[in-house]
Amino acid sequence: MRTESGHLLRAAAGNDPGKGTGRAEPRQAPGRPAGPTPAKRRAILDAAVEVFLREGYQRASVDTIADAARVSKQTVYNHFGDKERLFIAAVEGERRRVAEAFTPAPHTRTRPRPGSGPGPEPGPGPGTPDPAPRSGRDPGPEPARTPRPPPRPPPVSPPT
Repeated sequence: MRTESGHLLRAAAGNDPGKGTGRAEPRQAPGRPAGPTPAKRRAILDAAVEVFLREGYQRASVDTIADAARVSKQTVYNHFGDKERLFIAAVEGERRRVAEAFTPAPHTRTRPRPGSGPGPEPGPGPGTPDPAPRSGRDPGPEPARTPRPPPRPPPVSPPT
């Protein structure tokens, strides 16, 4: 026997906890995971972003989004309730994705660039020659520079 929402019911009999109460308990259909799955939710949100961007909110339909996500229309409604909530979830997901792209990972330590923070710039003082580069490598001799040719003299006009 099935409920109005389509769940299978197990009759209250035998060793069931509801024995004698006349209540039936929902039973999951064999071979199906219980409840909404994160993979389907992600597929629906990805499809929703694509469809909303392509068609706009008014023209986008839940049928089109369900087809793009390769799920049933009912699965979309089970996850989000209605088109407006799906749209809000899609926009929020994109907002988070963009914000994360501009936020350093928590384990990443950033060092201030020289001269960007308060206090004197590290390194030698004024008038002191700069020591070897801090990388520990000797850069070798400075590359030879090609001298510029001297400027051309102005053209000479023949005497008239």
